[in-house]
Amino acid sequence: TKLYEPKEPILLGLSQTREDDADVIKGHEFAVSNELDVIVAQDITMPFSFNGSLSVIGWLLSFALGTDVVAGVSPNFTHTHKVANACTTDQLPSTTAYLGLTGDTASYYKVKGLCVNELRIAMETAGPLRVSGSFISDGTLTANAAFAFPTTSSHADYVMGNTSVLEIADFGGALAAYTTKFRKFEF
Repeated sequence: TKLYEPKEPILLGLSQTREDDADVIKGHEFAVSNELDVIVAQDITMPFSFNGSLSVIGWLLSFALGTDVVAGVSPNFTHTHKVANACTTDQLPSTTAYLGLTGDTASYYKVKGLCVNELRIAMETAGPLRVSGSFISDGTLTANAAFAFPTTSSHADYVMGNTSVLEIADFGGALAAYTTKFRKFEF
């Protein structure tokens, strides 16, 4: 369990598709049933924004792309992130998040089945990389007053824009350095 403090508040966005009597009964003043109110579909989007650290960027890339291959020995690990093969699986990796105000157990909720919906990484010549985007879930929230948040945030090795190297290549081609040609880059 790791505690990452976002740079902006996290506000969940609930989207529901409902079916009710108005969709079925056409304006008769004596409706036979007035109890039809069914949730047909729902989802929750959860936006996030963090200063880019090695652990946060790696964690989010693993969830966004689907495969993380680790090589090397401590402390010089190499992570290779690959897009999941859509021909063999239609399941994105998912995770669970706990939300709440530290110390206010009545506000603790568990959100299961979170998948990365959007992921943006912005690099500027000064300051840390910015990581933002959103998760999406089926909309199930479970109250979880028994959860205990870590007392301190996880250590973050922030990735700074002026120490980052941006290399781009055509498919199958050699990498070319573009770091000095951009003042800001976002993908």
